[in-house]
Amino acid sequence: MDTALALGVKDPTESDTNVLFHCIKLYDQLEAEGREVYVACVTGDKQVGVTSDMVISEQLDTIISLYDTRNTILVTDGREDENILPILQSKLSLVSIERVTVQQSESLEDTYFILHRYLKRMMEDRKVSGLLLGLPGIIILIYAFTYLFPEFTKYGWFSTFSIVGIYLFAKGFGVDDYVRERITPRKIKLIAYSVALVIAAYGAYNGFQNIKWGMVPYLNWESVRYVFTVFFDGSFPLLYIGILAALAGNVISAYTRGFNYIWNHLIVFILACGIFGTIYQYTSFTQNEITRNEMVFSLLVIGFLSVMGIGVSLIQRSKIKRETSKQRRLPIGGRGILTLFIGIFVITALTVYALDETAIEPTGDLTFPVTRSLADQDNPVMGEMEGAGAFFLWEDNRDGKWDIFIKYLDSSDEVNLSDNPNDQRHPRTWQGKVVWEDNRNGNWDIYLYDIESGATSRITNDPFNQTNPDIYGSVIVWEDDRHGNSDIYMYDIEDGKEERITMDDPELQPFQTSPRIYDDTIIWLDNRFGEFNIFSYDIATGNESTITSGRSIKFNPSIHGDTVVWEDNRNGNWDIFRYNLTTNVQTQVTSSPTNQINPSVYGQYIVWEDDRNGNKDIYLNDIESGTIRQVTTSVLDQERPEVYATYIVWVDWRNDLDGMQTGTAEDNPDIYATNIDDLSTQ
Repeated sequence: MDTALALGVKDPTESDTNVLFHCIKLYDQLEAEGREVYVACVTGDKQVGVTSDMVISEQLDTIISLYDTRNTILVTDGREDENILPILQSKLSLVSIERVTVQQSESLEDTYFILHRYLKRMMEDRKVSGLLLGLPGIIILIYAFTYLFPEFTKYGWFSTFSIVGIYLFAKGFGVDDYVRERITPRKIKLIAYSVALVIAAYGAYNGFQNIKWGMVPYLNWESVRYVFTVFFDGSFPLLYIGILAALAGNVISAYTRGFNYIWNHLIVFILACGIFGTIYQYTSFTQNEITRNEMVFSLLVIGFLSVMGIGVSLIQRSKIKRETSKQRRLPIGGRGILTLFIGIFVITALTVYALDETAIEPTGDLTFPVTRSLADQDNPVMGEMEGAGAFFLWEDNRDGKWDIFIKYLDSSDEVNLSDNPNDQRHPRTWQGKVVWEDNRNGNWDIYLYDIESGATSRITNDPFNQTNPDIYGSVIVWEDDRHGNSDIYMYDIEDGKEERITMDDPELQPFQTSPRIYDDTIIWLDNRFGEFNIFSYDIATGNESTITSGRSIKFNPSIHGDTVVWEDNRNGNWDIFRYNLTTNVQTQVTSSPTNQINPSVYGQYIVWEDDRNGNKDIYLNDIESGTIRQVTTSVLDQERPEVYATYIVWVDWRNDLDGMQTGTAEDNPDIYATNIDDLSTQ
């Protein structure tokens, strides 16, 4: 009684308390019948199993020697305690079993015992535990990676369905058993090597097809580098897939011979897959096909799967070695190899993630590629649309004709907006609306594209040419030669009204060209007085004004706010000038004896191309501080810059094979950009 009370006070939830009280009740009943009865509590040990059974056996021997008993009644609180029956029956005659359970809990006790027994067996059976625990573990860890990069959750679903689908397909149709029983290892290798050879040969063919032999006029280092790079770019995926196919054949062949032969081949195959995935993703990143986050996410997944696969293979291989024979230990064991692999992978991933996505040049150049397609790209501009962010636009001939492409600042996708079999050139944009010149109708017309709706509209419908468009608000301007010379026209998108801005003397027939618009002000080049000067037109008042005069030539005007900039040869070379529409003050921006051309203005910033260093570089002027600084430092040419907000975008020749503009298909100008805020911290 004292023992039962002490246990109940110490732990009221302990079910053994009920067992002790039931023993007391049973003792009173039997004693009342005149029987000699004793109550003994057998405890065993907390280490359930052999240790506990030995303690119980010793306790039973002690009880038998003290009380000289031969019969016993077993009182328990569940099925687990009944595991001592073999020990008990080997020493005493079992009269009865009394099971004590709390009301309505007997089924729960049975269920717990059954589940515990089968879970224990499942953990010990590696095939079953691999299916029920290993497979879900891989899937859960894949989703753990997606929490680091929420935008890639869709890849988690893809990985999950792929892993489960492949496993269920193989098991459901008995593919693994069929392969093991029907196909010999030699046949598997023959099939795998044949497939690998075909894939690799096709990859090599693609690599050679990718080479433009016209760009290799003679043998030198640059030609060799070009041939190798282009061949590798065109053939790498298929060549490596061919190698993987051969290695996969080795794995399957070893699998048909039994698990003892598979692990070495599996380690090599997994390592090859990891290397392939790493190289492919990093190459895609350096070619600006994926973002840094996409690359880091994929490298984490590749690294995780490789580590897990190689780790499991090493463990299984070491088990087989221990079972078959005692081998000489390597300087580093399986755990050491796994730890080293994980350490190298983590350090690499963290290093890559720490790199700035835009810091492409190892020399400290803060420029970054917008597009590096092997075709030609030209006339880049930038814009922004509410809710979608900033984007780049340019004309591109990668499909054999000129199209308008768009790429958002935070994306790696390059999208063809115009996608027409004819040419579309000279894009300009304002808040989600894009205009360009288009020759799909046999002459050059002006077209409008709405990024949000994806709708394309034809603005001009005249058999003569309309070119050089620009847009601000609902107004589009362009130059138009329907009257035999170039005039400036405008079109209001809201009311659909087209209006001619410049009216000329029929005898003079001057040219008006290069229109630009900001707010209600339109500017253009006009040679009505002999040389090209800059004129302006106020849409609100209908008044025309002269911004510049004199006999020097002015080209490429640009306007933003109350600032107009242009290139001017009044000093015998080309310099950049600016004009303030509010104060009517004209200022010379550059004074270098070399040429500065193609200016662009936005807010306080003016950019232009400058040949003072022997090649064309991009320079920046901050109107507020008066400072001028060099933006690009490549020895090859950078030209036609445009500035928008704090970004500068331009045409860049750094990736051209010979660095020369030949006007042929061998030219390869790209689009690059930089953030002015990054320049200020350099």
